[in-house]
Amino acid sequence: SSRPHFCLSPPTSGPCPAPPFRAGGVAMGAALSALSAGLGDALTPGQVLTTGASFMTWLAVQRIVTGPLLSLIFGHRRWSSRTDEQRHRCSISLTSCCFSICTMACGCIGLLFPSPGVVADPIYGHSGFVQFATANTVGFFLWNMLAENSNAWGGFANLIHHASCVLSFIMVQHPFSPRIACALMLFEASTPALCTFNTLRNLGLEDTAVYRISRVLFAVLFFVFRLALGIPLTLLWYMDMYALANDPQRQVHSTTIFNISLFLPIPFLGVQFYWFWLIARAACRKGPHAKAV
Repeated sequence: SSRPHFCLSPPTSGPCPAPPFRAGGVAMGAALSALSAGLGDALTPGQVLTTGASFMTWLAVQRIVTGPLLSLIFGHRRWSSRTDEQRHRCSISLTSCCFSICTMACGCIGLLFPSPGVVADPIYGHSGFVQFATANTVGFFLWNMLAENSNAWGGFANLIHHASCVLSFIMVQHPFSPRIACALMLFEASTPALCTFNTLRNLGLEDTAVYRISRVLFAVLFFVFRLALGIPLTLLWYMDMYALANDPQRQVHSTTIFNISLFLPIPFLGVQFYWFWLIARAACRKGPHAKAV
């Protein structure tokens, strides 16, 4: 005899309902299918390969390039006197500095010289250059999550920030919001200053003028680009999405991606406010004439 079908209730007319675990699997499969469909070009072989190449490139920069370069800049004696953890942090800082300069340049180029498709439609227009830049950004933040947590736990704030960036830059690949993708790249403006003083601190050079200047410059750039620019940019984003949702002539490309994009700015900005609170608290504790730490 055949194996009886799973059913909690007594048999009635018609087929027995599917088991709960099977129904849950079907629902999850449908949700993943909708998410995959909404991601558009992000899952195409070319974009996936670009993202993978980006990940491997930044990994190679960290593990092969940064050590000899920092030893050359600061001297072999100082570099070799650092602990493995300090050298690891310096390598992450220098790699992140290189990325931030590259991605800021990409963001500026994308905003100042947009492709005809983006000029015609900033939300659903296509730009091959922006596609490359966003895939590179996804690969970097995937590397960043790995590198920061490879030796020790990097903290929830960093994890939330990096995960939000990965998801955001996956979603803004074609067909969704190339202009906002370029604007988000400008948030990296404060990163070079951050990487500079982190590197100097791990090298025992906190008593230098460059260290103090980079701390001040980081605080200013962080406020300008991540809060003074970030808050209006977020409001503009919500206004654009509201107009898109209520435009009878247009249709949202994916309800799933659209709803996720409405939620993501909340934890992302929350992390920015938390970091700025830490920056302001440290500045208040030290005072204007005390040595920075």
